[in-house]
Formats: sequence, structure tokens, C-alpha cells
Amino acid sequence: LLPGLEIGYGGLYSVHTARQECRNRLFAVILNRLACNPLRVKPKVLYDYGFDYDNMPEATKKLLQDIQYTEPFLVQIDEKDPSSLCSSPKEFVQKLIQSDPKTKFRLQLQTQSTSFGIGLCVRIPHDDEKELEDKPPRYAQIPLGCAMKCEIARPDGFGGGVGDHVVTLLCHSGLSLHVTDGVFPGYVQYYE
Repeated sequence: LLPGLEIGYGGLYSVHTARQECRNRLFAVILNRLACNPLRVKPKVLYDYGFDYDNMPEATKKLLQDIQYTEPFLVQIDEKDPSSLCSSPKEFVQKLIQSDPKTKFRLQLQTQSTSFGIGLCVRIPHDDEKELEDKPPRYAQIPLGCAMKCEIARPDGFGGGVGDHVVTLLCHSGLSLHVTDGVFPGYVQYYE
């Protein structure tokens, strides 16, 4: 039907080296672990959010008991400075930025249409078949998006049928934090 059509993102490469990807994952793990500190207090947090701890399945209770710690998870930015101890993601990022004057950061909200990792591309043939062995294949990316009914119906006389739902592209929003230079550079994204 469509010659050369392939599923995936052919020809695209990561903008991060393997070392940077590893550091970014560690950065995300530290932030997530620090974000769990408020959950360390037995089920009071659950009651505050309306969870009925007594009527939870036994497997869930067991899981909650297993993750209870008496001490919070702490990170110390500078091993020689006890005041650089952090117990929340906010403290961690603040002290990370303050720890080194060369540290730069960018925090931004992002919203973009998404296909949730589904990609399509078309392989572009080389002009000369002999070049094919020497060069990696070339691809053209096909922009995709997920369509979503937004539960808004067209009124009579505004194109389409009466009561047809308006369809829009699904957007994905998140928060990106990019810390460069300094003690612990990293790049993380949190999507909602």
C-alpha cells in the first residue's frame, strides 16, 4: 500500500550520550524518592486523601507496610556541608543551584500534541544503489497525533451534521527541568 512505510522513528538518534541518559535517570530517581518522603507517615496521609485503609485489600496493606521507613530519604549535596542536606525535591533543586555559581537551570511547562510513542516514517531511497552500502538509510518522519472527541457537539448550521462531536488533537503537558553545569547536571520531565 505505502512503499517504504515503517513503524517507529527511523533515523532519529538520542540527543543525550549514554552517560547523560544514566545521569538523567539517576536525577529522576532521586527526585521521585525525595517526593515520597511525605508518604512515610503511616496511613495518616491515606486518611487525609480519603483512602479507607481498614478496608483495603491485604496485598495493598502489605505493600504499604513494606514501604514504611522510620527515617526519611535524605540527599546531601556537599559532603563537607551538613546544611546541604535535602529532604524534598524543592530543597534538592534549590541547594543544587545554590551549591555552585556555574549552575544554570531552565524550568518550563510544555504542552504538545502527542502520539504516545507511536511513530511512522518512510525510508527515502538513495540516488545511487552503490551508496546504499556506505551510508545509513535516510528517513522522513510522518507527524502523528491522537484524535480525541472533546464532547462538544456542533450546533445546527456550522458544518458537519447536527450533533457531531468536535474532534481535536490530544495534548500532553508536563514540566521539564534542565540543570546544566554545576555539581549534578541533569534533565528530567514529569508529564501529567
